[in-house]
Amino acid sequence: MLNKLVWLVLYFLVVSLFEWLLVSYELRELFFVATVVFTLVFLSGAHRAGWLRLDDRDLFSQPLFLISILLPIYYFAAIGLWVWKGHGLDFSSNGFANFLEISKLPLLFLASAIPMAAIVNNVHRTIQTEKQIRESEKKNLSDAYYGHLKFMVDQFKTVEGFEVDLEFVYGTKPTKALIQSKINVRFPLELYRRSFHLSSPESGADSRISEDFLKDVRGEWDAIIKNLTRLRNKDSIRTNYPGLYVSEVVSIYAGIDLAHQRLCSLLCLNGFHSKNTFLMQDWGTVYKYGSTFCNPQHMLESLRSLEHVTLLLLEKMYNETVKSSFDIDKPIFTVGDELSESWSRFLTLISVKDYSGVEFTTLGPTQHSTLTTV
Repeated sequence: MLNKLVWLVLYFLVVSLFEWLLVSYELRELFFVATVVFTLVFLSGAHRAGWLRLDDRDLFSQPLFLISILLPIYYFAAIGLWVWKGHGLDFSSNGFANFLEISKLPLLFLASAIPMAAIVNNVHRTIQTEKQIRESEKKNLSDAYYGHLKFMVDQFKTVEGFEVDLEFVYGTKPTKALIQSKINVRFPLELYRRSFHLSSPESGADSRISEDFLKDVRGEWDAIIKNLTRLRNKDSIRTNYPGLYVSEVVSIYAGIDLAHQRLCSLLCLNGFHSKNTFLMQDWGTVYKYGSTFCNPQHMLESLRSLEHVTLLLLEKMYNETVKSSFDIDKPIFTVGDELSESWSRFLTLISVKDYSGVEFTTLGPTQHSTLTTV
């Protein structure tokens, strides 16, 4: 700001000196033209330099405030040079009276500095007030966002599934595997971002749920329900090739398993699987299947737990958008005896290893037809 003040003062001093020379030689027309040109040049330069704009900094950091004072002083001095020419200093009462009489126009320009500076001050105060209002609104939006975030995250942390606890015996030398799992929300903050996608510190809290998020949740449950329906009606897919029928049934189980895994990932869940992956092969030797589940009972209990967690989460988020996708007062899926049949009819256990997610790979091309994709 100091540099700007120095340049302004130097400019007006140089211009005033030049105009004093014009007054000395009584070049009236040239003086008038020079005054207009110097004013236009100054205002153009000030505009290019951004000095005619006001911002929210303090008033004395505003070049326009200084201009509102210096410009009237410049006109006072420039016009006064003509008015005072030929008059000497006289500190008597007559001298002061004569000064006031001949200096009415220069003093008018000088006095204009006060209202001009007052106008600039009022506009500057308005800008500062607007900034304070914006900052207050921004803080209110931020507080609303973080308040909503904290509330929902705390709600998500209370959500837990049913405890799945069973034993699985496998191998020629019977080995017991203790299957334990309990679903909980692993990343509540990420779940908040996915579901309340319009909320942010800048825009504030927005209770609208992402339709894409709900569509994805609904889609995964629909995939599970579709495969359960196929499993319920599996006799309708029997063919003349028993191996193909077995492989098709296994692909249905894998479809449920994969949808279960994707849904748990989408809902940012943890504890939806045990510490093991059960690696199996179908009797038709078409697929190798690494399952989260050791048997249909395990699959059913896990689906029940996931359903419970899904409905609890939807209850925490509940609004009209959720209502249009789910009826939280009713079960998401129903199941009969389709998950009561032993997997030993379709699958052979190869090994049990540390959990590595669902694996479903093709061992070789089928000889009879293309199997339904998962």
